[in-house]
Amino acid sequence: MSPFTALSDCHTRAGGIRNWSTPQAVDHQFIEMLEVFRPGGGMAPLPETMAWFKAHQGPTADTVHAWISQREVVCLHWQSQWWLPWFQFDRKTCSPHVQMRTVLRELNAVHAPWEACRWFTLPNPWLGQRRPLEALFSDLS
Repeated sequence: MSPFTALSDCHTRAGGIRNWSTPQAVDHQFIEMLEVFRPGGGMAPLPETMAWFKAHQGPTADTVHAWISQREVVCLHWQSQWWLPWFQFDRKTCSPHVQMRTVLRELNAVHAPWEACRWFTLPNPWLGQRRPLEALFSDLS
């Protein structure tokens, strides 16, 4: 599946999505994700992310596109732009955290990119009601 079908794919596999019937519901979910991701660096539009990578001798556009198309990172479509959550990247190496591979392999089997991204923001009973994002940060510390 192309990473650029995330939004339409979520319409057909809506598990874990509150309400796709209105653009306002999608906006609300995106804003929620922005808030939860803020401590981990937030989210940035793809061109901004690429500019940061270039300034820090990070990966090429081809490498980032491969990560997205192979679903090694989460990339979301919102307001006519592609967005990448920063929590998934190691800022020193400018590459995805190694732990993300295992998690995304499991999530990608059952979730579209939007749903997988939201999974990191929702309290999880298996993690003592911590958000997976919080568990990832505490486990990386």
